[in-house]
Amino acid sequence: MRAQQTWVVEGRDGDQSIRMEVPTGWLGSYQTDAPASPGASQAKKSLYANRHPGWGAMRALWPGGAPLLVFDAETREADFLWNAGAAGTLYGCRVILREPNIIRATGTFQRSDSGRDQALGSCTVSLKGR
Repeated sequence: MRAQQTWVVEGRDGDQSIRMEVPTGWLGSYQTDAPASPGASQAKKSLYANRHPGWGAMRALWPGGAPLLVFDAETREADFLWNAGAAGTLYGCRVILREPNIIRATGTFQRSDSGRDQALGSCTVSLKGR
């Protein structure tokens, strides 16, 4: 995953085909608390995102918010998130980008309505133009 790329995310919500283009932008890094093992001290985890992490609340409240990409370089997990068209409703596609130069991956697709998650099946992300 690199800066200045655009990923196309595709999935299905019932009979409706869902498609979103997610630009990586500048992929800024930030640190967050990693889940700690019992008896271990709290660790920090470095993540990369195409937007400031605090913008997630705005995305959840206003339809048409810019899609968010969060990438964990250690686990290679990438979460593509965007507003599903109503305040508090988000779509999410989680994939594992196993190789550094991968151009297509399949993952899990879900919809979150005010914090209640519903599995929708699989999703595919692919590098635009490839």
